[in-house]
Amino acid sequence: MEALAALSLAGTILQLIETGTKVVNTAKEIQDSARGMTKENESLEKVTSEMRALSLDLSLASTKAHSDDERALRCVAQECYDLTEQLLRLIQDTIPSNPGSFREALRTSFRSQRYKGSKLDLERKLADRRNQLHLHLSRLLRCAFVMTNE
Repeated sequence: MEALAALSLAGTILQLIETGTKVVNTAKEIQDSARGMTKENESLEKVTSEMRALSLDLSLASTKAHSDDERALRCVAQECYDLTEQLLRLIQDTIPSNPGSFREALRTSFRSQRYKGSKLDLERKLADRRNQLHLHLSRLLRCAFVMTNE
């Protein structure tokens, strides 16, 4: 029984070391970056901002929605917009006020670890909505193509 407890303790210590190493490496990346962000967050911010602009354009289209597909497209676009806003806010919350400070970068790294699950959940939801947008756009384009060829 003592051997099992010792093995469990060793596993816990290894997990703690691994997590600590990730936090310190992330803090170093944040401190060294120009914008105080990890490369992953910079890339995510760019893609999310583009998706935000597209979904805003689709949800605020200047013409009236004539079909159920158009209404559904605008509804999904609005959901995308809301999710991108949440995701961008979360990314902004993980930018240190003083990126040159290792202490601030370390705090930000801990914050990033804490928000990791929420960020992944929002990314997954946004990917699902993006697929729905694609489906609705495809249907609308197919209907438009059929109507022009009749």
